[in-house]
Amino acid sequence: MTSFIALKEELIRRYDMVIATLQNPEKAKRMSDLQREFLRGQAKAYGQAIALLPDLTVTLQLDNLIPPVKAARILGISRQTLWRWVISGKIRACPVGWTNYIPQSEIERLSKHPS
Repeated sequence: MTSFIALKEELIRRYDMVIATLQNPEKAKRMSDLQREFLRGQAKAYGQAIALLPDLTVTLQLDNLIPPVKAARILGISRQTLWRWVISGKIRACPVGWTNYIPQSEIERLSKHPS
């Protein structure tokens, strides 16, 4: 999730920079029509990319998040295997502070369809 937050912040920063450049009269005088059109296209692309990323304001319900040690025990695997699954994308984890919790829904999904 952190990577999405960083990506969205970077896109917003670049979008703001492009808009500021387009609105600066001194810079606008020195730009050709082609450069202005290119920057408008960039602003539009950044705006669309920002809109596609999910709104990352999340309200966590800790009742539905399982600590990793307990999740590994429920699934009958080692903690190392659990982390390999998280890294490979086989199971989702939700970072909360310094701990990555496993959503209950992920444990139920893997319990029904182990593969």
